[in-house]
Formats: sequence, C-alpha cells, structure tokens
Amino acid sequence: MIAIGGMSVANTQSRKLINIGSPIHFVAPIFPAGVMPSNEIVRLQFTVSKTGDVDPDSIEVIETSNVLYNQSAIDALAQFRYAVRSENGQPVATPGSRTKIEYAITVR
Repeated sequence: MIAIGGMSVANTQSRKLINIGSPIHFVAPIFPAGVMPSNEIVRLQFTVSKTGDVDPDSIEVIETSNVLYNQSAIDALAQFRYAVRSENGQPVATPGSRTKIEYAITVR
C-alpha cells in the first residue's frame, strides 16, 4: 500500500499557508527494484505550475526515512497534477508545495 498525503504550502514571500489539496491525478510510486520492501516515508517540496502540473525540476527531497526510496517518490510526483490555483482570475504557480509519500507493507 502506498499513501499520498497532500500538505499545505508556505509561501515564503508572504508567509501565508496555501492548501493545495490532494492531487487530481496521481501515479502510485512503486517499490524500488532490488530493494527489500519496507515501511518508508519520503517528504518532498515542489512547485505546482500555472497549468497544475508538477514542475519536475523543482522537486526536492526534504526528509526521508530511506534514501533508496527517494527516486521512486520523485518519479511518481513528477506525474501528479493538481487543481489550478488562481489569483485575481489568473492562474498562478505555487512554489514551496509539499507532500508526503508513504510506502507501507500490508499483511492480509
């Protein structure tokens, strides 16, 4: 099971929090090949563009429980899409957006 958690955005210019909400399209990350699956968390910071896409060049890992999972989380996040945010009727980018991707082993 892999969980995606939407988080707020801290706009560093005005210091107000902006809730970007959950993605409207996401691709579930996969457990990295050759790595024993385990429960892990990767927190990422990124920019949502004016079109709602994640700017892949803006993605950075800000916290991780296992570096072997970082690239898988980055690859998945690069394919996410968020609702377009607007100010004064114009679409705007949202830098400093954050999310958490959790990898969890479930036993049935």
